[in-house]
Amino acid sequence: MGVATIYKPQFTRSPCLISCTLAGYHSLGHSRKPWNIPPAMQHSMSATKVLSGLTTLLLALILTACGTQQQQPQRQPEEPGQYREPSISHHRTEAPSQSSAVDLTTIQTQLETGQWLLAQRLVDGIDASQLPARNQVELALLQARIAYRSGDIKTANNTLAAIESTAVDPEQKLRIIALRRLLLRDAGHYLDSARLSPHLLPSNAPRQQSQRIAQDVWRDLGAVNPDTLAQALKTATDPHWRAWLELALIDSKRSTDITAINRSFATWQSRYRDHLAADLPGGLQRLANWTPLTKVSLMLPLSGPLAPAAKAVRDGYLASYYRSHRGQAQAPELDIIDTHGTQDIRSAYRDAVASGSQLIIGPLSKNLVIELAQQADRPVPVIALNRVDKEVDQSFAPLLQLSLAPEDEVTQVARLGYGKGIRRALIIHPAGSWGNKLAQLLDKRWQQLGGVAVSTAAYSSQDNISDSIKKALAIASSEARATQMRRLLGTDITSLPRRRQDLDGVFLLARTPQEARSIKPLLAFHFAGDLPIFATSSIYGGEVDRRDRDLEGVMLVEIPWIMAKGQSLRSNVQEALTTPASFARLNALGADAHLLQTRMQQLEPGTSTIIRGSTGLLSVGPNLRVQRRLLPASFDGGKLRQGL
Repeated sequence: MGVATIYKPQFTRSPCLISCTLAGYHSLGHSRKPWNIPPAMQHSMSATKVLSGLTTLLLALILTACGTQQQQPQRQPEEPGQYREPSISHHRTEAPSQSSAVDLTTIQTQLETGQWLLAQRLVDGIDASQLPARNQVELALLQARIAYRSGDIKTANNTLAAIESTAVDPEQKLRIIALRRLLLRDAGHYLDSARLSPHLLPSNAPRQQSQRIAQDVWRDLGAVNPDTLAQALKTATDPHWRAWLELALIDSKRSTDITAINRSFATWQSRYRDHLAADLPGGLQRLANWTPLTKVSLMLPLSGPLAPAAKAVRDGYLASYYRSHRGQAQAPELDIIDTHGTQDIRSAYRDAVASGSQLIIGPLSKNLVIELAQQADRPVPVIALNRVDKEVDQSFAPLLQLSLAPEDEVTQVARLGYGKGIRRALIIHPAGSWGNKLAQLLDKRWQQLGGVAVSTAAYSSQDNISDSIKKALAIASSEARATQMRRLLGTDITSLPRRRQDLDGVFLLARTPQEARSIKPLLAFHFAGDLPIFATSSIYGGEVDRRDRDLEGVMLVEIPWIMAKGQSLRSNVQEALTTPASFARLNALGADAHLLQTRMQQLEPGTSTIIRGSTGLLSVGPNLRVQRRLLPASFDGGKLRQGL
């Protein structure tokens, strides 16, 4: 078993500065057209001399023969989670006039089964002027949904804006607002989406619906930068909306001083007794049952090959620990255990419990988490710092799985691309188990949304990235057809190779910033520089780097710790200088481990728990896996900025 150090905090010196607290244990050693796709393999050619009429005709025939027919993406009927399209109980539409051959309900059925092309054809066959007023709005709402499905986000927004004031009954208005919120979320406009949410609530809504809307607003506000919340509060005039912003600002501090935060929430509740959030959303009401811990064990490999990563986690944890207990006489005793070389993590767990620890944080290694998950009896809860693939027996004390799993990011990147109107994509990923697993997960989620992975480029090394991209874009086929034409025409013509034309976006699953910086220029070199690119946070090193100018315009998801560069916890860790800036995400993991330690009573499986963490907006999913929702971001002027 590794070395254990009992750490009893002293607050006679500046506890908020992590640099003065680490010395005691340094020795313990991270212009697309969706339904009119051009032929996939056409060439852009300019003849070096004037061709005869016959030759021109022959050239046209050859090019036409290269065309391909469009295939409509096959989409699952419904999307999972909060992004589901509005399906508030539909009022029966009035029967269309006899001049209209298709019932609107038929169009809706086609749309809900993913057949938006067929739905579009049916809509085109209807004379809207012959429909009753209500059905005209229904038809326009269907057109907005079809535009959204096809990737024409601008048309969808314009259509909704045109009909919002013409809705003839409250139910129609609710569905218009619901679709507007979906589009706003897709675009990363969470504050605007939250502002619209209460309008979805009828005055006589049942309690369950009110609670669902409150959770929805809270989830949106959790993704809003605290500075943006504060600015919105300054200009807000509606009392109900101001109350929401005040509550979100209280929570945005990520406080781990539960006594203080409970006082703040109680004060808010006393002012807004009749508010939609009076019961406190996101599981905050459960914090009233908080019981302070007296001893915690932090189990990390502070020596050996994983030591740099472990120290980064430790630093983030301690930054949050000190901020939480600053100025307090009583703070949980901290037992820091070096797990490097530990032969049996279950024995280490039992020893920690025997020493009086009421919570175990760690281990970090996936293999050790698997071993601990197989513990026959767990009397004390665990916040594991990795995620296991198999189901964990949760009939004992809970084993919570907190990690920086890239799987969380991949599903959100798919959503990001879909919200920007991408429907037919190229997936670029490294060959091997890591890249293949993420690419398969992305493809699965992409199909669920309604997208199609038209092509895939898997590269095995830095040297063959260009060849992999060239093959995926069918550049070689384009060049081969140009050669064939020269032979057929018997003349010297100049041909510019052309990529396949059935793509409207790229998903980039690079392992490192260096790989990403190599790939984006290669896409431009192979005639795909106009395609929008979506990526995971692995393409960003965590700090400003002039080389990131090569990533200009790339859209990705990133954790709040990285985006909020001025936030105090991150500043404190950087002052310590015990780990490189590239380990910042692991600092955030440690900070969130302490945050969850203090918010254990708030945790509950399902969507009700929402915690604003440093690694994302946290909720607890199946098997007690902590799921993270990250922030949308993009490279602008070589710097990463929040928003798209």
